[in-house]
Amino acid sequence: DRAEAAADGVARTVFTTERENIAFKKPVRGTFTRLPDSRKKDDSTPVVTRVNDGREDWFSGVATSGDPGFQDQFVVIDLLDRIPIAEVQVDWWAFAHPKSYSVLVSDDQKNWSDFAVDVAPEKGERILSDSGDQMYRSISISGAKATPLARYILVFMSKGAGYYSRFGRRYVQIYEIRAFSAKTPG
Repeated sequence: DRAEAAADGVARTVFTTERENIAFKKPVRGTFTRLPDSRKKDDSTPVVTRVNDGREDWFSGVATSGDPGFQDQFVVIDLLDRIPIAEVQVDWWAFAHPKSYSVLVSDDQKNWSDFAVDVAPEKGERILSDSGDQMYRSISISGAKATPLARYILVFMSKGAGYYSRFGRRYVQIYEIRAFSAKTPG
């Protein structure tokens, strides 16, 4: 919120609202099932649920993939209903991220459509996590002419795809995945 003075000299308050993250705490599955460090864990919930729980702290909010050289790495979020998807954001750890990945959408988890391909995290915004770790925020906007209606979102990195790991480890890490619906009239 902020106060502004109009041309007529009358002070007015401008309110801004955050967009609703339609992926927040929705059912999720995938290969991001490892903790970042066995000494830093909160194993009260499955690790993959960290990718859409709203926490961006390395100790309790990051999920670690399997080996990208050995198998595809992915996360599927079930939005529980068909929703017009306008934007998908993925926050990757700056020291362990893919060189590129794709975002796909589906109604049935069998037939997938490209939402965004060859997304490069390093071209995203460089930000800090709640614990001060460097992240890349990749923002993907649908390349389709019409906003796709879908129930499922897939963040996908193919087996053998390039990735950056500052410490030579064989994984990538996601802090958070967010999705936003297209604005509805009215």
